[in-house]
Amino acid sequence: MEFLVRSFGDRRGYTVHRGKLERSARKSYVPWALTPQGKVVYAEFGAHRERPRGGLRAYDTHTSQQRRKACESALGMLALRNPQYALPAVKRVSTALIEYLTARQRENPEKTIDVVHALARYFYSDTAFARLGGRNDAPGNGIVAKRRFFQTLMAKMQNGALPEMLNIQDQVGRVGSRELGGKEKTRWKTVNDTLRPAYLFDAANRGRADRADRNNPDPTYQRTTTRTAGIVGVGKGQGLGETYQARERGADRFTRTASGEHNQYYFDLDERNLTFGAGPSGTTGTLLSTAIAFGGLSGDGLKQYLFGIIGYLVGGGMHSIHESFTVAALCPGIHYRQGAFTEMLPQAFVNGPAYRKWWADYYDIAELGATHWRHGTANAAKVMVAPRQAT
Repeated sequence: MEFLVRSFGDRRGYTVHRGKLERSARKSYVPWALTPQGKVVYAEFGAHRERPRGGLRAYDTHTSQQRRKACESALGMLALRNPQYALPAVKRVSTALIEYLTARQRENPEKTIDVVHALARYFYSDTAFARLGGRNDAPGNGIVAKRRFFQTLMAKMQNGALPEMLNIQDQVGRVGSRELGGKEKTRWKTVNDTLRPAYLFDAANRGRADRADRNNPDPTYQRTTTRTAGIVGVGKGQGLGETYQARERGADRFTRTASGEHNQYYFDLDERNLTFGAGPSGTTGTLLSTAIAFGGLSGDGLKQYLFGIIGYLVGGGMHSIHESFTVAALCPGIHYRQGAFTEMLPQAFVNGPAYRKWWADYYDIAELGATHWRHGTANAAKVMVAPRQAT
C-alpha cells in the first residue's frame, strides 16, 4: 500500500510512503491536504497545522464530510458486490422465517396466504430499492395469484439478491409476525423495543423532514431515481460503481431539521463531523430484531448480518453508516466507537483483500475517522438548523 506524506523538500509538497503509516505515541499522522486529483496527503501530527501551499488544498471539515460519504458508499457497494460475507447469517434468518411461515400455513393456510399477500405492497414499486417488480407487476387478488406470490417470496428468501432477501425478511419479521402471532411475535417486539428508543425515534428527536410528505411537500424536491452508489451526490459516484436498480434514495428525500443544542445524537454527529443521511435508521432496528428473534444471531454472526444491512441501506443510499451503527450498538455484545468502522465488520471480510484496499484508499476515514476530526483546520461547525415551515 502507498500513502502520500507531507514533505518539506519535495516541490510537490509530498512524497510517496510505501507501507503502513506509523501510529504510536512517538509518531502519528493526520489528513492534511488534497492533491488536485483528490488524493489525501497526510502530515505528521504537529506538522499538520500549517496550511498547504502550491497546488495542494487544505483537508478541512467539508473535505472530511465528502470523503466520509465516499468511504461509506464504497463500503456499502463492497457489501453489495461481496454478499458472501453476509449470506451465512442472512440465510440462517431466511431458513428460520421459512420454517415460521410453513408452520403458520399448516395451522391456518388461508390466513397465512392472505397475510403474506398483503406484504406485496412493500415489494412492488417503481422507485423503492430491493423491489421485486414495478407497480404493474404486483400479484393479483385471486387465490392462484396469492399462492404463487407466497412461493415466490419463500424462494426469494433463499435465492434472491441480498437486498431482496433483507427487504423480505424485514417485512415478514416486522409485519408478518405481528399478524400471524406465535412466540416469535413476542420475541421480536421485546428486541425491537430495545432497538427503537424514544431518544432516537420520537418525532421530536429523530430530526428529519420528508421532502415528499403529502401534507407538507418541499416544492423544490423532484422525486427521481438514480443508480448512483450510496450516499454521495447524484452523479458523483465515479469509481464506486452503480446499484443494480435505479431508486429514490433516502439521502435525497430526507433533510435534517434538528440542531445539536438540545439533542445528544445530533450534538455527537456535529462534534465528530459525522454524516447525515436520513436520520437514525429504524430499518436497521427492525432487521436486527428479526435477525435476533428468528435467527438467534449474536457475535460475529450479527456482524455478518449487519454487513448485509450496510449493503442494503448504505449502498442503497438510504442511510449513513453511523445511522445504522448507532442502532446496532443497542444490541447486546455490539460495541460501536463513533466514527470507527472496523470493529463492527465481520472478521472474514476484515481478513480479506477487499477490506485492505478499502482501508488504504480511505485511511483518513476507515482508520482515523474516530479521531482525526479533532485535528482539522476547524472542528465541525455546530449546525443549527430550523425546521422547515409548512407552506
